[in-house]
Amino acid sequence: MRSKQDLLRAIVDETTATVLEEFHRATADGDWETRLREATRVYAYRHATHRREALVVNRDTDSLDEPHRSHPQNRRREHEHAFRVDSPALASFATREMCVSIARWFREDGKLSAADVAEQYGGYALSIAGAHLS
Repeated sequence: MRSKQDLLRAIVDETTATVLEEFHRATADGDWETRLREATRVYAYRHATHRREALVVNRDTDSLDEPHRSHPQNRRREHEHAFRVDSPALASFATREMCVSIARWFREDGKLSAADVAEQYGGYALSIAGAHLS
């Protein structure tokens, strides 16, 4: 790495590419509710298990110079347009922010495991998107 900018770009690029790959795998099959629950579950789990990267990407992506700032932002937009709800951008933002916050508060030695948190967040995402849960 020749600069802080190069290091940040590498972290953001690798992290957002991996998150998007996981998102595509999670949303490959099933009805919209299944896909949303799975997408949120893997996103939440990643933020619990890769906290440092999540914090860097979510805090510092805007510090990247163009054109390197737009690429990860475009990856994030794929999430927004994957599901049809009254306000896809707002539902996506609420779900993403909910998951991103995990990196700030989650502790491996806490009361809940990463898998437990991810599972519960999947249900929360369905509620945000207006699914009728029984």
